[in-house]
Parts: sequence; C-alpha cells; structure tokens
Amino acid sequence: MMAGLGGWCLLGLACLAVAHAVLPAVPLWMPVSLGWVALILLAPRLCSLQGLQFLILLIGGCLAGGIAWHRGQSPDIIRLLGANTGLVALLVGVSFLRLVSLPREGHEAAAPVGRRAFAQTLLGTHLFSAVINLSALFIVADRLMRQNQDRKIVLAPLARAFSAAAFWSPFFAAMGVALTYAPDAHVGVLIAQGIPLAIISLGWTYWQFSRTAPEVWEEYRGYPLRYEALWLPILLVIGVVLLHLVFPAVSIILLVAGLALFMSAIMLWFRQPGMAMAEWTGHVTRGLPRMSGELALFLAAGVFATGLGQLFEVYASSLLLSAFSLWVALLLLAVMVALAVLGVHPVISISVAGVWLASLHVDSNFLGTLFLCVWAVGVASAPLSGMNLALASRYGIRAGSILRWQGSYVAFMLLAIVPLLGFYYWIWEVSA
Repeated sequence: MMAGLGGWCLLGLACLAVAHAVLPAVPLWMPVSLGWVALILLAPRLCSLQGLQFLILLIGGCLAGGIAWHRGQSPDIIRLLGANTGLVALLVGVSFLRLVSLPREGHEAAAPVGRRAFAQTLLGTHLFSAVINLSALFIVADRLMRQNQDRKIVLAPLARAFSAAAFWSPFFAAMGVALTYAPDAHVGVLIAQGIPLAIISLGWTYWQFSRTAPEVWEEYRGYPLRYEALWLPILLVIGVVLLHLVFPAVSIILLVAGLALFMSAIMLWFRQPGMAMAEWTGHVTRGLPRMSGELALFLAAGVFATGLGQLFEVYASSLLLSAFSLWVALLLLAVMVALAVLGVHPVISISVAGVWLASLHVDSNFLGTLFLCVWAVGVASAPLSGMNLALASRYGIRAGSILRWQGSYVAFMLLAIVPLLGFYYWIWEVSA
C-alpha cells in the first residue's frame, strides 16, 4: 500500500515537473514536495548502505547550506530540496518505455550462435539499454545465463554494453546529470562527442572477448534481438528535437520525460487496449517503487551539491581554481573514476565538480562530455553502482570479480578518452 502510493507520488512528480517547465504558473514546490513524500513512503525499501549514503549526503548538504546562509547567502529551501527533481522526472518517464519496448512472452526467436551472435548481442544490448536502461540488460542477461555456463563471458560484456550507452544516450540519467551541471551544453553536441567513445568501448570489448578459445564460441548462444524495434528510439529522438524547437526554454531532460510518458501511454493503448490501464497502473504501483534507491541518491545528491555550491560562493577566493586546463580535466577524470571504484557514485562527484567549476567559464559541451565519460567508465567498474549491485545479487557474483573483469577495460577506456578529450578541448580553445 505504502509502496503503491509512493509510485503514484513519483508519477505526479514527473507530470508536475513537466507542467511547471511548460507553464511556470504551476508552482515548483508541488513536484519537489511529491518527491520527498515518495521518498518517505519508500524509505523502508532502502538497504542499510543506501540509507547511510542518503543521510551522509543530506546532512552534509544541509550543514554546508546552513553555513552559507549564516555567512550571508539567501536561503532557498525549494532550490535546496529540488535541485535534482528534473533528473527524478527523467528516470520516472523513461521507466515507462519498458512497457512498450520489451519483447512479449512467446515472441522470441531462436538464439543465434558464435562470434557473430556475440557481436549482435553486444550491439543490440547497447542500443536497447540506451532507451530502456537496466530492463534491457536483465532480460538479455537472464536468457544468456540459462544458455551459457561462463558467467564472465556473459555478464562482463553486457555490463560494458549497458554502461557505454552513458557516453551518448539522451535517455540515460547520465545525460540528465551532465545537462544539469553543464547547463549550457547542447544535447546534440554531447551525443556526437559521445558516440565515438561508445564505438571504441564496444569494439574493444568484442576484440578482447573474441580472442577466447574457439570451443567457447561454438557453444555461445546470443540473444535474438529484433532490430526493427529501433523505430521507437528513433521516433523519440525526432520527437525531442521537434519539441525543443517549439519549447526552446524547456530543459531537454523534462522534454524527454514528458515525451516518454506520453508515447508509452499512447502506444500501450493501441497495442493492448484491454490491458493498457492494468499494465500502466501495475508499473506505477510495482515498477516505480523499485526506484527507491535512485530516488534517495538523486534527492540527497541534489541537496549536497546545492549546499556545497552556496558554500563555494561564500569562500570563492580560496576554493576555486584560478584557471581550467586539459590537465585539470584529465586529473578530474582519473580522480572521479577512482572514487567510483571506491564506492562514490558518479552523480555525487559530478555534482561537486559541477558547482566547483561553475565560475571558471569552462565550455559546457566539453564539461558535459567529461561528466559522461566519468559516468560511463565509473559505473562499469564500480562494485557499488546500481548496475553492478543488481548483477551481483541477481547472478551471485562478487565485487572482486567485477573489478577483475573490468580492470583492463577501465584502463583501456581511460587511455582512449584522453586523446578525444584533448581534441574536444582544442576545438573549444579554437572556437573561443
């Protein structure tokens, strides 16, 4: 009962956040309040680690904000509590896409076999994960784990295919975070700059695993993904672009959230008119409450980043860098990925870096791409990321195994990112 009510609060948050962006007469406190009410209702679902992380971020943000207010900053409770409301709305809206994107029971084809099947599975998982996130990863992994004995050759590549979508997908929370903390970035530029990195990630993964002994590939069974279903993400991207032309002042994050809600409702109604309402309400009452961990993390990270940002404004002269350079960017990349491996979620380090660098006039497209790189590589390697925690509990793998499987991948991707970031930095300097 409480979980279901929390789900309805999350749906209300998404709808009201979009409504506020389009019609400012809708007060912002309404979606912000619903987010915190939902968190209170869903708090019993949090594990002890999630609860501890939430409290640390919340208390830290409130203390920083309190000091800033004591030093003369104007208090803004709605800004403090609602900094990441748009990101939560994005997560809620995109989650409904799984209702119209996932394969129906009995509609799956026979499993392909061999290296070609591995390549198809890798690419297909990447593309579908870019739209429906973890749902695609688990559906593919569940079937492959029933058909293949080697957990590493199944789970490690799928985790990379999923996390690599963070380099470019506008439907990933990573893009929402990047656009929040690099607010003047253009989503089209971030996508264009991120796609080469995703291609490198998938190419390296295929090359690395395809060197496995031939007898392994004779027994490998892939997933029969239907590429004709790609019309949905294509339609979504076109819709977001058109809506952005009509509502240029509305955040891309909220355009994606609103369009995802609208399209999933319409498509579900046309596909299954008799079951549409039951599936929709079922997702609200059972699916959305599963986001309790993400909800707690994003709300608390918003408080932490906002409070810290106000504190930085008070002590600007002593806390801020005098200049930004490529070397600073690369150092930040390495430090934030290392923090992810140690258990600090990328949204925390990105939010801190975002407010820290806000006054240095860093090119937003470069900064946004840097944040996407941190998320994509950090999530793949972090034992405490939501993806890896879910894989560990679902398939019985240890945190140490994740680090061993992904260690070489992280090292390679960091090396691959350096020249591309250097090129993007050069473009920024030339165009400045």
